[in-house]
Amino acid sequence: RFAGAFDLAHKRFEDLRKSEEQARETKIELGLERVRARAMAMQNSSELSDLVDTVFKELAILDFALQACIINLIDIDNLCNTVWMKSPDVGNVPDSYLMKFEDYPFHHAMKEGYLKREAKYLYTIEGAEKKEYDKYLFSDTEFSKISQEAQDSFTSLEKYVCSFTFSNFGGLQTIGQESLSDENLDILARFGKVFDLTYTRFNDLKLAEAQARESQIQLSLERVRARSLAMKSADELHEVLSVLFRQFDILGIKPVNVFLSLFDREDRTTTYRASGKSGKRIPGKQVVDIDSLDAWTVLFNKWENDSSDAIEVIYYPKELLPKIFELFKETFSAMPEEDRMTANDFPNGGYSVLGYTPFGYLGYDHTREATAEEKDILSRFCIEFGRVYQRFLDLRKAEAQAREAEIELALERVRARTMAMQSSEELAGVATVLFQQVKELGIPQWTCGFNIWEIGDE
Repeated sequence: RFAGAFDLAHKRFEDLRKSEEQARETKIELGLERVRARAMAMQNSSELSDLVDTVFKELAILDFALQACIINLIDIDNLCNTVWMKSPDVGNVPDSYLMKFEDYPFHHAMKEGYLKREAKYLYTIEGAEKKEYDKYLFSDTEFSKISQEAQDSFTSLEKYVCSFTFSNFGGLQTIGQESLSDENLDILARFGKVFDLTYTRFNDLKLAEAQARESQIQLSLERVRARSLAMKSADELHEVLSVLFRQFDILGIKPVNVFLSLFDREDRTTTYRASGKSGKRIPGKQVVDIDSLDAWTVLFNKWENDSSDAIEVIYYPKELLPKIFELFKETFSAMPEEDRMTANDFPNGGYSVLGYTPFGYLGYDHTREATAEEKDILSRFCIEFGRVYQRFLDLRKAEAQAREAEIELALERVRARTMAMQSSEELAGVATVLFQQVKELGIPQWTCGFNIWEIGDE
């Protein structure tokens, strides 16, 4: 009779367990669907931060005890890894960190797991290895930019238990204090497969963004090229700077000021032109002694010896800024007050980002360091400016030669008429020819003639 009663209880137990498994499976599928939906809703690659946040939340709902959730985008050809991480210790917004695969056991293990496409892979960092890796992580990688509080939280952990599921894109990873169960490793692998299926969309978005960005840069280059080619005199260089300033704003660089420094090798001076903070055309220029500042001397010597990098960066501490503005006092005092740069525009010091040209440097001033992309953009503008400025110089030289030829021709006509005189009375005819030639040279006049002075004995 007891056995019969237990048989009934066991059937109920089996029904309950089956129901719980179904509920668990439904919960997992719902989490997978949320991740899939978020991945498919991405409009740009930066939204990968939202995706890793979604993965973290869904794994937490499924009772994963995690310190962090990570999407690793592995570039095996360049031996690097872009880490998108969500961790309560780091903050609410997930961020990305670029890491090189260095000579650490953990990195070797990651590469091996990725190359074998391991669906379930565990690696534990603890003891002396963890201390050494923490020092590297928060000193020599982009993880150094997270808050000190977050760094302390990670370094205080006894160990990192890293659980991976590797796919074509890289790996989905969790960090916790304990190893994941086989069941949870299976769930992690299923989440990894969902992202692997949507990774093509992520790559398509990155490609589309890169193409759109390149089109935007090419359009800005064309605007600067067109304005540069339209130059008729050196005074119009301010117009070119004005156009360039607007392009930097359009491209998201947003400098405080754009400038052009044209060097004179013999005099060791630079002719400085600046756009001002609004980027409007500001007439006027200033010649500055290149040895006024040690940093300029170094820069000039590199330029003179053709050893300049494509992009040079000079950092001016805020204590040095008053001296800089004093050196360029003539330039800034000529600007409307709202256009003038002051030390207040650079509370933490200023960065001059200078692009090399055969004639000097084209660059901008900013409150922060330039990114790699911004340096590349400036370098491309400098290459384009160098080409069109050389054309401008060639045109100016050709115009000067043509002008000299016009003058010589006019002189020859006056000379020929003079030599053809048969009597002094024909001097009036020479005056007529002189008047015509001076007029054709574009010199405004009312009359033209000769004054012959006769000085007496006294």
